[in-house]
Amino acid sequence: MSNYIIYHHPICPFSRKVRILLSEKDISFILEEIKVWERKADFIKLNPANEIPVIKNTRTGEYICDSAVICEYLEELHTENNDLLKGGFLGSNPIDRAETRRLQAWFDRKFYNEVTKYVVEEKIYNRFLHRRHIPNTQKLKAAQYNLDTHMKYVDYLLQSRKWLAGENFSLADISAAAQFSSLDYLGDIPWKKLKRVKEWYATIKSKKGFQPLLKDKLEGFRPPAWYSDLDF
Repeated sequence: MSNYIIYHHPICPFSRKVRILLSEKDISFILEEIKVWERKADFIKLNPANEIPVIKNTRTGEYICDSAVICEYLEELHTENNDLLKGGFLGSNPIDRAETRRLQAWFDRKFYNEVTKYVVEEKIYNRFLHRRHIPNTQKLKAAQYNLDTHMKYVDYLLQSRKWLAGENFSLADISAAAQFSSLDYLGDIPWKKLKRVKEWYATIKSKKGFQPLLKDKLEGFRPPAWYSDLDF
């Protein structure tokens, strides 16, 4: 029996974040796809915000909402599966944990709202809502401009750090990689301009927690050839 059920959507970066963390911790789970634009009453009972992901602890019957809350929950509950010298994916001391949480929030809020949200909504979600939807080019141009700005910040962090929050792979890296993976599935990241960031992302692509994402398939949308290539 799997430890968790994840209510998710394949292209959702927050769902992907939780999947990566669970896989890195070697915790079993099964996936149940949710199309939030359908606003199903049964799902809204689980999360009145009608947002994914939501996880169900199959042993206790508990439902946990919001990816950041879910990750904290998993870190507290599964200490035996923690990495980083048992400090977990948040960090082994207060300063490291503060920086990891800061960057997680940065990617979950600022990066998502200024980049990923525009791209995923215009290219994916709105097509399901409106069959003849034509992506808003102004929003996509804004997303690309913001992406360039944010990538410069990621590159800046990696100039002096092995990983985004410091010397250890953490939830900051997982949060960023989850956002990038959704965009990369749609071919929206100009990797040739981002050598340092590309090398960092390639290392994460090779991790066991990330590998299942490379097999994701979204009906009607084929990822670019490099999406599943570890040596892209």
